[in-house]
Amino acid sequence: MQKIDITDEDLKVARALCETQLLNPLTAESMFTAGIYSILSVAERYDKHTLVYNDMMNNGLNAPEEIINRPGDVKDIVRVARFPKQKIDRITRFARWWERDGGSFSRDVLDDVANGRNREFELRNRLAESAPGIAYKAASLFMSQCGYQNVVSIDVWMIRALYGMGYDVAVPDYMTTSGPLKKEYLRLEKILMGIAREEYGLSPVIFQSALWAKLSSWNRKIL
Repeated sequence: MQKIDITDEDLKVARALCETQLLNPLTAESMFTAGIYSILSVAERYDKHTLVYNDMMNNGLNAPEEIINRPGDVKDIVRVARFPKQKIDRITRFARWWERDGGSFSRDVLDDVANGRNREFELRNRLAESAPGIAYKAASLFMSQCGYQNVVSIDVWMIRALYGMGYDVAVPDYMTTSGPLKKEYLRLEKILMGIAREEYGLSPVIFQSALWAKLSSWNRKIL
């Protein structure tokens, strides 16, 4: 298999990127905003993704009741994103779910963080399977914002990287199809985890971030 050269500069950028996304403090309230951030990341350029997210936060759309009670404001801000109707719907459904179940989920995350972070995959899978509007990619990004280092947020750049390294993967056309479903997602994640640890000696999250920053159209100057 062909190996992609990850430089010290790539790792520096990856660590800085992860640091900017890390929740501090880690609370139920900040975890809700991490969910919004993760939903907005899907099929979106980083600059547009963060612009829309910051606009929501600056306008006080940072809690479930604000999302639910101010649909017009949500629409006005999110309409500039790709697939705005879909994202508005996902954000609204996620807010309603968080009102009902976010308390217990966030308590379980905080308990796991305090006790060694041993339930990373269980909690990620639970979020992906139970929270409306959040599938495995967004759920993995959510977990990395909580400081977890093993679940991998797989987007088209990660799939292209695997294809370029010679792995048996199909690169999807995201203009016509969605990302990989659960079975394929977990297969790709397992491959990336093995490469990160065995070939590079890195945590999967840092490896994914380094690959993404190196290969995507993202502009490093925004850090």
